[in-house]
Amino acid sequence: MRILLLRAAPDAARSAAELQQRGHRPLISPVIEIVPTGLPLPSGSFDAVIASSAQAFKFLAPEEVQLLRDLPLLCVGSRAAAAALKSGFRAASIVAPDAKSLAPLIAAKYPAPAHFIYLAGEDRKPDLEEALNAAQYALTLHETYSAEAAEKLVPAAVSALEYREIDAILHYSRRSAEIFLDLAAEAKLDLEQIAHFCLSADVAAPLVEAGQPHVIIADTPEETALFRKLTGFSLS
Repeated sequence: MRILLLRAAPDAARSAAELQQRGHRPLISPVIEIVPTGLPLPSGSFDAVIASSAQAFKFLAPEEVQLLRDLPLLCVGSRAAAAALKSGFRAASIVAPDAKSLAPLIAAKYPAPAHFIYLAGEDRKPDLEEALNAAQYALTLHETYSAEAAEKLVPAAVSALEYREIDAILHYSRRSAEIFLDLAAEAKLDLEQIAHFCLSADVAAPLVEAGQPHVIIADTPEETALFRKLTGFSLS
C-alpha cells in the first residue's frame, strides 16, 4: 500500500522504516513540528513524575534529568516509558494505555495530597489534570515542548493525493488529524477514496465529524495495532 505519514519527522522516519519492512510504500509529510518551549524546570519537592508523551523527555536538559531521574515514574503508553528509560530515568512504576486509565492507578497507589510534576506538551487533553486536581492532588506542570502546525503539505504528498496514488493515511493524534484536514481543504484535495487509519477513537473524531467515509480505528492505542489494521485491507 502507498501510505501517507503525517507524524513529526523523527517519529515518521521510524514508522516509515517499519512500514517498508512490511512491504508498504510510505510517503512522509509532517503536519506538526515538535519544538522545545525552553521553560525552566519548576522547583519543588515531588513524589513522582508523570508523563503522557514520549516527546516530554526529548528536550529535558541533563541537569533536569539528574534532578528527576530517581523519582517514581508514571506514564501513559509504553513509548513514553521507553523514552524515559532511554533519557536516563528508572523504569516506570505505572504504565497505563491512556490518560483516563492512569488517574485511578495513581489514586490506588498514592494518597492525596501527593505532589506530582507533570511533563507534557503545550497542546494536550485536560483529562488527566482534571482527574488529579479533582482528587485533591498537587500537580506542577512542566511544558517541555510544543507542536507547531505545518503551513502546507509537502508537494509530493499533494501530488500523490491529487492523482489518487495514496491508499491510506495514518493518524496518530487528534490535533494532527485536524491540521491535516485543514491543509487538505486549503489544497482542495478530494479524500473520499482514501482510508484513514487512526490510533484511537479520539484521534478519529475529526475525520468522522468531517464525513470521511473510510475511517479505521486500531484495537488498542499502539502503533503495532495500527499496522495490523493495514494487513489485507482494501477499499475495493
